[in-house]
Amino acid sequence: MKKFCLLLASPRFPHHFPRGILEMAGFLEKNGCPTALLPLGYHLGGIDLSQGLSPEQDALVEGLLRDALKETGASVVGISNSFSPDYPVCVKVLELCKRIDGRLVTVIGGPHVTFQDAEALLSPFVDVVVRGEGEWSMFELLCALKKGSDLAAIAGITLRLDGRIVRNPDRELGDLSEIPPIDFDLLPFNLVHTAQIYGISTRGCAYRCRYCVESAFWRKKRNYPVKRLVDEMEVLDRRFGNKVLGFFESMLDADSTQLFQLCDEIVSRGMRLAEQFVFHVRPDSVTQERIAAVRRAGMNWASMGVESASPRVLKMMNRRNLTRDLIIESCRILRAQGVHVHTYWIVGHPGDTREESEDSFAFLRYLIENELCQTAEAMIFQPYPGTCFFDDPQKYGVEILEPDWNRWRRFDSRPVSQLSDFSADDIHAAWRRMDSYLHAWKSLSRLSSIAGDGSVFASGKVTVQEGAAVCDRDLGPARG
Repeated sequence: MKKFCLLLASPRFPHHFPRGILEMAGFLEKNGCPTALLPLGYHLGGIDLSQGLSPEQDALVEGLLRDALKETGASVVGISNSFSPDYPVCVKVLELCKRIDGRLVTVIGGPHVTFQDAEALLSPFVDVVVRGEGEWSMFELLCALKKGSDLAAIAGITLRLDGRIVRNPDRELGDLSEIPPIDFDLLPFNLVHTAQIYGISTRGCAYRCRYCVESAFWRKKRNYPVKRLVDEMEVLDRRFGNKVLGFFESMLDADSTQLFQLCDEIVSRGMRLAEQFVFHVRPDSVTQERIAAVRRAGMNWASMGVESASPRVLKMMNRRNLTRDLIIESCRILRAQGVHVHTYWIVGHPGDTREESEDSFAFLRYLIENELCQTAEAMIFQPYPGTCFFDDPQKYGVEILEPDWNRWRRFDSRPVSQLSDFSADDIHAAWRRMDSYLHAWKSLSRLSSIAGDGSVFASGKVTVQEGAAVCDRDLGPARG
């Protein structure tokens, strides 16, 4: 079937559910702009793109694009660039589109290019950048391209005009009730059946943590209609034999009305949620009443951003109201109601030092070994575009070391920045120590469940001495 626009999801993740670009496709279809969606990652089967596209992968992606463009006859191709490490491969995909048909209009959108729009347009393969919330800007752009109208008046886009990069004014935020329910039929059945799918109850966040671009990207917090969310969960279960695995945003933060309405709707429909249903929470938004509500609805796995135990670092994060006592009490409330607590940590954030990171590591161990938290993840700080640390790094003692966006990964790469009093080598060593401890704990927990006999495995203690752990994984040296 012929379509005017072909939207592409990043090729990096095979089982990623491309919610953002899927919502846009449904919105465009609803408003009379025929649109197709190509989930590249699904069709590529999860090939390693950490170093970009190899010649063989290049040919494979080009074949998929060629077939999709032939089938749809699209005149406009758009790609979603959700994460900074994906940016180079997204531009490469648009280069392949131009190679197939130089007349195509290529569009890129997402958090990274919203704040790096000028950089994106230095590439001859990018014609337009859609900034921020994209549905309404993309709709006006497609209408103008169909009519051959002037693009200079379209809010929310950046483009080249007469050889100059022109940044049109920002667009006012749209009404989320105008976005139709998710149209799962725009994706292959098997992708919907097997993907790890998380619901989204809001756009934006009420908090302004400095390391996060969410508040800058969305500008303010808005709620989706509750009925739309729960309908989506039922359709996914009934038609595709899959379940939403959780709500993957700051659901408990600052808006208890939405939370209680959502929980009541789930309970009233008698829905059975996934066995491990995740909700995100800040320590300062945990109350007995809220946790009781999510438990009645069947939610049982809390992901909590602790980030650091250092008051100095938390102040730099704009999370100064968080204290160790508050974090401990939040964990106790969650655990008392049978909720699995998973915590997140950031190493190398401005304000951090070797000493501060040691303090955070000790607090993480306290939470784990006192059963206040069952699992955790440690990430390396990234000064993402859109944050003050990227815009004015010197002010915060940040030195950005790595210009290659491929390397801007939080888990498996050396730091892309360092601090005036915390070197990249020391940041990496501190992260490795924390990460390795968590892997060691996971191994011991698994063995404990097998032993079940009060042995050292059942005790759940991990000893870190001279960079080694009592487990099956070497922690490595404490430095470098």
